[in-house]
Amino acid sequence: MPEIQELSEWEIKIRAERKVKYDTYEALYNGIAANLENGVGWRMDERRDSDDPNNFNRAEHLRLVSTSDPRMMIDFNMQSGANRGKVHVSGHWPQGGDNMPYVSPRDVREESPSINVSYAKGYPAIARDIERRFLPNYRRIFALCLASIDAHNSYEARKLANWQRVAAAKCLKQDYRHDQQRASINLPNSYGDVHMESADSVHLNMRSVPVDLAVAILAAIDGLRVKA
Repeated sequence: MPEIQELSEWEIKIRAERKVKYDTYEALYNGIAANLENGVGWRMDERRDSDDPNNFNRAEHLRLVSTSDPRMMIDFNMQSGANRGKVHVSGHWPQGGDNMPYVSPRDVREESPSINVSYAKGYPAIARDIERRFLPNYRRIFALCLASIDAHNSYEARKLANWQRVAAAKCLKQDYRHDQQRASINLPNSYGDVHMESADSVHLNMRSVPVDLAVAILAAIDGLRVKA
C-alpha cells in the first residue's frame, strides 16, 4: 500500500482557506439559482478536474447553467482590491460545433457584457440585478452569436454541396489529403487543379493544354455563353 503522507501546517492552512472559498462560491451559485427568474431555468454546475473530495482548488470551476440552453453559462467571481466585496458577473459564448471555435461578442461587433453587484445585498437582490442589468444584453448578444453560427453552417453546407457537384467530373483526381475541396485535373499531356473559391464560385486552373483540347474547352464555353 502507498504511504500516506502527512500534510504540513502550511498545506492544512491552504486547504482550509480553499474550502472556505469553495463553500462560499457554492452557496453563492445555489443561492442565486434559487432566486434567479423565480428559481426556474438555471442550475449550478461544476466542471471538476479532480475526483478528490478534498480538492477545493476549484471554486472558479463552478458555473450557472441555463436548463433551456446548456450553452448559456454565467460565471461569478468575487472581486478584490478596489472592487472588494463585489460579485463580478460575466457569460460564456456558444461554440460552432465539436472542435470548432467559440463565437464571441467581438465576432458580431458587440462588447462582452458584465456587471458588478455588491455581495452584501444578498442572493435575492443579486439575482434581481442580474435579471435587470445583465441577462437582457447577454441573451441578445448570445442570439446574435447563434445566428452567426447558423449563417456559417449554412454557407459551409452550400459550399460542400456545390463541391460535390464539381467533384463528380470524371477528369478530376482528388489527391489533396489536407484539402477536401481541391482536386487535380487528370488529363493526358496537360495538368491543373480546381478548388472552391467560395460557396458559389470555383477556381479552375489549367496549364500546358494541347491546342485541340483548348479549342474544345473554349468551344464548350462559347456554347454555354450562347445558352445564357
